[in-house]
Amino acid sequence: MIGIILQGGGSRGAYQAGFILALSEICEQQESPFSSVSGISVGSVNASILAMDSHNLRKAALRLKSYWLNLGHEDVYDLGKYGIFSSWRKLLSNTGHDSALFESDPLKMFLDPKIDYDGIHEKSQSLTNPTYLNIHAYSYKTSQNIIFTNWLDNQLHYTRPVKINIDHIMASSALPYIFPSKEIEGEMFGDGGLQLIEPSNIMIKQGCNKILGITLDHKDNTKESVAEHLFSAIFPDAIENDFKKIAKMNAKSKKFSILKKRTKEIETLLIRPSKENFKNKEKLLETLPKTLNYFAKVMGLHDNPDSNIMNYIVFTREYTEYLIQQGYDDAMNQKDMIKNFMEN
Repeated sequence: MIGIILQGGGSRGAYQAGFILALSEICEQQESPFSSVSGISVGSVNASILAMDSHNLRKAALRLKSYWLNLGHEDVYDLGKYGIFSSWRKLLSNTGHDSALFESDPLKMFLDPKIDYDGIHEKSQSLTNPTYLNIHAYSYKTSQNIIFTNWLDNQLHYTRPVKINIDHIMASSALPYIFPSKEIEGEMFGDGGLQLIEPSNIMIKQGCNKILGITLDHKDNTKESVAEHLFSAIFPDAIENDFKKIAKMNAKSKKFSILKKRTKEIETLLIRPSKENFKNKEKLLETLPKTLNYFAKVMGLHDNPDSNIMNYIVFTREYTEYLIQQGYDDAMNQKDMIKNFMEN
């Protein structure tokens, strides 16, 4: 069984759409090869589409591409009556969990009618070939990362077995101070990247012996500012760290016969962007609402082309097309390795 983990990263989620598009061409089978799909932050959006169309990987890939190409900033956030000035005033005057720069209602309205929650749930209940969807979120009540999952037959303390809906996806995507947290059954939740540790664990419990991870972090520490280091500390590259732990466990299992009998070897493959994301940055920033573009200049984002913050405010067709193509090209450049991983 194969699982896939899709990490968060704002508009960079389009990169995953491009990768999955290429994957649908690399894999010869029509049905999705993934029995378990996990999403973190914006990765939860892509994961939901994959789980919804698990019977047809190509259909899921084309659907993802279409959704991303038609997603503009007005479909992601609402700045308020006076633009960024309204949002900034709201952020400074509210100290609760709703303290956020943007309202995320537009994203909810964009996504909700496009996802077949009943279909996702039914596929998880299949007796022959179930597809499990796992959505990571952070509980402000328990101060830990939890998983909303349609894998109902489990007793793991960090999971919440549910019929997944738009609220779980919005909770996973609620980046602190950027988007408001989400209340579910009286409990407040935030971005799934917070306190994220060993995201592969639930997939292994679900029976996966192969896990494909797509992180959206491009490693180039020589260009990171203090702010970027802080962002990386809050949202660590959990998939990479997790896969390293799995590799160590595999090595121990091979070395000690007693462990080999008790544990199964898990094969992993980590994919990350091969190059920097932003292209024609100045031109892209000019497409933002005027007050938000002004805010970007004041915050110095124009002088920092690699800022992670940029990926939470820039949603343009030009940038989306660039990211989709980048994800597609990266997959095709590793076609043989990916094909071997998926088939052997």
